[in-house]
Amino acid sequence: GQVGMLITDGVNPVYSLPNGGEFAAAMQQVPVTVVFATTPNETTEVAQYVGAANHYLESWGDLSPKVGQYALAQPVIRNLFDSRQIQTSLLNWMGVDSSYYDYVRAYWENNILGSSSWSQALHDGYFTQNTSGRTAVTSINGAASAASLAASKGVAMELVLYTKTGMGDGQEANNPWLQEFPDPISRVSWDNYATFSKVDAQALGIVNKHAANGGLDGSYVTLTVGNTTLKVPALIQPGQAPGTIGLALGYGRKSGLKELMQVGVNAYGFYQAFQPVQEVSVALASGMHEFASVQLQNTLMGRGDIIKETTLEIFNTAKAEQWNEKPVVSLNHQEVPASSVDLWDSFDRSIGHHFNLSIDLNACTGCGACVIACHAENNVPVVGKAEIRKSRDMHWLRIDRYYSSETSFEGDNQKKDDFNGLFGDEGSLGGFGQLEDPSANPQVAFQPVMCQHCNHAPCETVCPV
Repeated sequence: GQVGMLITDGVNPVYSLPNGGEFAAAMQQVPVTVVFATTPNETTEVAQYVGAANHYLESWGDLSPKVGQYALAQPVIRNLFDSRQIQTSLLNWMGVDSSYYDYVRAYWENNILGSSSWSQALHDGYFTQNTSGRTAVTSINGAASAASLAASKGVAMELVLYTKTGMGDGQEANNPWLQEFPDPISRVSWDNYATFSKVDAQALGIVNKHAANGGLDGSYVTLTVGNTTLKVPALIQPGQAPGTIGLALGYGRKSGLKELMQVGVNAYGFYQAFQPVQEVSVALASGMHEFASVQLQNTLMGRGDIIKETTLEIFNTAKAEQWNEKPVVSLNHQEVPASSVDLWDSFDRSIGHHFNLSIDLNACTGCGACVIACHAENNVPVVGKAEIRKSRDMHWLRIDRYYSSETSFEGDNQKKDDFNGLFGDEGSLGGFGQLEDPSANPQVAFQPVMCQHCNHAPCETVCPV
């Protein structure tokens, strides 16, 4: 009864609040409710009025990330639909007959730019004033969460809520590119799941195994935080700290989504007091879950030629041949550099440029932004969870992730070289089996794998890598 009107923009509180159901009930008691959104969602379902809002790439805006520093956000495309920025709507409701672009420009020219021109600021994208000051930085109160956990008694596990690189907080859950995008670390798509260390998984009886069709299956667990309980699939994650559980937010949406996109569980019920770290109790549940994983081999198994590593000191001081030995092949009974032998004729430069890519592997973090960009640029089909389980993913680019199985990749190579015969624990059969298991605290390497086109693909000039 104390709220006469509620206006929301770009948020979905009925979905993303821990008590979303209570919020929806309270929202229906408000005399006037207006929700601005780009697509239908859980909150638009209970609103009286829904405004079709611009996408952020269709919108004008400004921001001040630091005292004296200002930046402009400008649209990159005209409106695809008959939508309008919420700021323009608010201006019109206040009786101001102008667009938000006009408002931003007038404010900048009268209050920020001084003698500088709007055109120059628009060209640069930012403007800096000669003003000194400090910027207040807010952050999650991790100390409070840690203190609360330290004071707890009898709780063995710690739940950490996070957002995936691709899916984020769930606003883009209706985007099939992002649903099919494999997580850079787990390499699983179309799902969220509880991640466990190998030690905790063994103690709880959690198993991950390969099915007959080559897919990855895993146990279910029940997680309980306060009065909220969820049944979620469990994934064993190498390198995870014992005593911790990871669970991604952004999944489990239903409203406004195609049925194919309604995957995963809504973990926002665990986001109590808006803290990402929670005390949790866990128990093994019945059933097995079918994961959609694009990579089932987690280690190099001693094949060090796939990814070569060295120390920064050696890289800066030694010749490249010391850490990047050039492979040779036999040609006419003579060893020659492998690069001098080719199955194909030399490239005909008369038909166009001969493009080649050089990737700085030290700069690649495995984020996968290039994977999505390539997927969009080339209209690559999305195949869905069932086909991903059959290894039929169609990404033209992929970022493979490998763990070390001992202390280093060099250690893996040395162990492979020391195999004694074929059988026994010291033989290659038993040894390679051991190399398949990642270390408890593994090193991680990312390997971009190109699309393997014919050196004259039409997309080479705009390759996102």
